[in-house]
Amino acid sequence: MPFEVDEIFDFLKSYRIDKGVSVRGNSSPGHTRDFTVYWIPERGVLVASEAVGCDGVPEFLVDYDIYLSGIETFLVRNWKVLCTGYRFVLTEGDVAMYLREARKSSRGLSKARRGDACGGKGRGRNSSGFEGG
Repeated sequence: MPFEVDEIFDFLKSYRIDKGVSVRGNSSPGHTRDFTVYWIPERGVLVASEAVGCDGVPEFLVDYDIYLSGIETFLVRNWKVLCTGYRFVLTEGDVAMYLREARKSSRGLSKARRGDACGGKGRGRNSSGFEGG
C-alpha cells in the first residue's frame, strides 16, 4: 500500500516530537557519505550509530579523517545518553568513556588499514561539522 510523504527530513531543522522534546539531525560522513546522526538536545541524547563505531570497532568506509573528527566533536559535549550502532545504549559517565575508546581504537589503525577501509583511497571529499544546539 503506497503512503504519502508529509515532509522530507531536513537535518538543519529542529522537529518537535512532544512537548519540550525535539530531534535534530546532522550530517556526519565517514561511515558513509550520507550518514546522519540525530540528537535530542533537551535530554542530552545522541543517536550516533556507526558514527562512533560498533562494539568498539571503527566503522568508517568513506573517510577516516572525517570519521575521527566526528568522534572528536562528539567528545566536547556532555551527552547523557549515547546510542551506538546495533547494540549499546550508554548513559552518563559511560558515554565519555565509550567515545574516548572509539577515538583510541580509530587512531590505532595503521595507515594501510585506513586506506583499505576507504576503498584504497584513504580519504573522501565530504566535510563534517557537528552543530550542537
